[in-house]
Amino acid sequence: MRYLFLVCLAGILVACFSNASENVTTPYKSEIITDDEVYFFTMNGCPHCAEAKAYLAKQYPNLRLTEREISNKTNLEYFYACGAKFGLSKWRLGAPLFCMGQHYILGWDKSEEANFDEYIKPFLAK
Repeated sequence: MRYLFLVCLAGILVACFSNASENVTTPYKSEIITDDEVYFFTMNGCPHCAEAKAYLAKQYPNLRLTEREISNKTNLEYFYACGAKFGLSKWRLGAPLFCMGQHYILGWDKSEEANFDEYIKPFLAK
């Protein structure tokens, strides 16, 4: 599992360095991440993202969430904003990442299912 997480993290670093040539002077502000939405940040090819998607499809087929694939520049800004909201540096981030109100889940395996089930409760009634 650790190896797969590192593979996902390596993909994020590639995305970071691919944008490094651009002069991004705007700090990533956590205010663009609202508490009334569930954000799900993914990366193409990430096996943990695929596991999380399969769990969501099985357990919460009608769940409304905002999925953002982080290879897209705009989505990457939201990804960093989610990290900023929870005090995570962009070098500590990985995929998948869930932002759910006052909670986040970074990475995915079977042990995260219980956390997700707990954190998603306030969003199910919406």
